[in-house]
Amino acid sequence: MNNKLQIMVWVVVQLALGWIPLQAQETRISDTLYANDQNQVALFFPFPIRQAITGNSQAIFTYNKDRLQHFGLLQALEGTETNLLVIDQQNLIYSYYVKYKTQLPQYLHFFRSKDAVGSAIPLDQKRDSLPAREDTANWKSVAEGFLKSTNGRLRSSQKAGIVLRTSSMILHEERFFCILEIENKSAISYQPDRLFVSRMTRKQGKRESSQNIPLKILETYSFPDTVAAGDNKRFIIILPKFTIPSNYKLQLSLFEKNGSREVRLNLYPRHFKKVLPQ
Repeated sequence: MNNKLQIMVWVVVQLALGWIPLQAQETRISDTLYANDQNQVALFFPFPIRQAITGNSQAIFTYNKDRLQHFGLLQALEGTETNLLVIDQQNLIYSYYVKYKTQLPQYLHFFRSKDAVGSAIPLDQKRDSLPAREDTANWKSVAEGFLKSTNGRLRSSQKAGIVLRTSSMILHEERFFCILEIENKSAISYQPDRLFVSRMTRKQGKRESSQNIPLKILETYSFPDTVAAGDNKRFIIILPKFTIPSNYKLQLSLFEKNGSREVRLNLYPRHFKKVLPQ
């Protein structure tokens, strides 16, 4: 019997016998999850897991991508200090530090909806409206103009043949217009699902962890449904005005619909020196 099945059988038996009280879910979850490479730590969420990502490959979070389930299993290699982001079927976002520990304080974690740090809305759904002084037709016209007139390559990142690139950042009426591009260098079409934007602290030493602060996307313009093999698509996201301190970075995480090709693009303070005021 493999580790995953053993854990599930054990949990079901304990629940059935009443040895794991349901009210345990009311206990406040710590901001840090401890894991190692000898044990599986089970994380249970109130809704099935849609997507999950760790800050680096030293932490491994496995979950069923074909048959959506409420739980996933976490492991970490020695010396690991990173973070874990989980998005469930209700678009709730859970963010936790992950640290290696030889002796684990617990093997099961039950999360509640109120433990979420925010929500992620699919890019094909309506975002919060912009203020009334700038109606929909106006911001779309502004975005279209930026998309046609702005070129260049500020920074890019690639994974499994999928390139996420930012051409420029434009500050216009207290909002950032971020011109982005998805290039598909693979032989398989790519269907982008959602883009997650956050400000993260940069690790300065081996013992320091990252802090993840979600940043809301106000609107999107020309976001593609599909990027064919060998093709590229440009689009714009509109963000509220923000600052990036010297010890922070802006991270854009692009998730694939019904796939595992996830691309993360990091922008550092030096890149914001090139922001174009309009």
